[in-house]
Amino acid sequence: LRGSRMRGADIFHVHLFPSILHFALASLVSGCRAPAVTTEHNTWNRRRARPLAGKLLDRMIYRRYSAVTCVSEAARSALLEWMPHLEPRSVVIPNGIDLSSFGDTGGAARTGDAGSAGRLVVVSVGRLEKVKNHAAAIRAVSMIARDIDLEYWIVGEGSERDALQALVRDIPAGDRVRLLGLSDDVAGILSRSDLLLHPSLSEGFGIAILEGMASGLPVVCTDLPAHREISGLEDGVLRFTGPGPDSIAESLREVLLDPGVRSRMSSAGTRRVREFDISRSVGAYLSLYGRLLGLEQQVGN
Repeated sequence: LRGSRMRGADIFHVHLFPSILHFALASLVSGCRAPAVTTEHNTWNRRRARPLAGKLLDRMIYRRYSAVTCVSEAARSALLEWMPHLEPRSVVIPNGIDLSSFGDTGGAARTGDAGSAGRLVVVSVGRLEKVKNHAAAIRAVSMIARDIDLEYWIVGEGSERDALQALVRDIPAGDRVRLLGLSDDVAGILSRSDLLLHPSLSEGFGIAILEGMASGLPVVCTDLPAHREISGLEDGVLRFTGPGPDSIAESLREVLLDPGVRSRMSSAGTRRVREFDISRSVGAYLSLYGRLLGLEQQVGN
């Protein structure tokens, strides 16, 4: 950023590394002192694997930010375990989605007529990276394909594509798995699906889960703190599973073979997801910006 442009802004909001580092350095060089916010999206990053160097770097980076918003309590807890001194400047503002972009079935179970030859459709949405655990999900689908007539669609792209394609070629019932790549019609794909599977090994939140819930889909997901927060206190919103193929297969079988369970999860999910309308997130951020602009900037050590 040019120094003149930085000095002309009222407030900055910066996301993700290395952008948060670049902004901190640029504002130091330019002398810009406008309030700045950064958002913590994850519960772990590679800097935390190097305690000495990572903490020195992060202390320098976060010193520049007046507030650190966290997308979940899980993300905030992990951040404060790493940098306890940020507690006064950290706040949870959950992610949200535009609910109007996703249609639901009003609690009715899907008919399963979207897949080839009327098969049930299980869908995952996420980057093709190891942390998303798609390989375990593919193995799980292969395990239950003998008992359940289904297809597994994966929406997303990433460095694991070749490895996942090789796995699909090698496993039984690999023809039931479709790697769809990137799509600008995720809502349309969800509307043609019967269940959302989110097998990720680590998440700061889980936008795909919200999108599945808003589409009226039952959701099977790994048992992570951030996923528990999405579920809230209501039982039956999400079906939690372990990260391994056996556990995923068992959870999928339990939900897919019982239309009543799918219907109840759909109803619970569409109720719960209303708490995550994007308008609530926008309002919380506008309120935070207002507080920062109305007060003298406080920058910690």
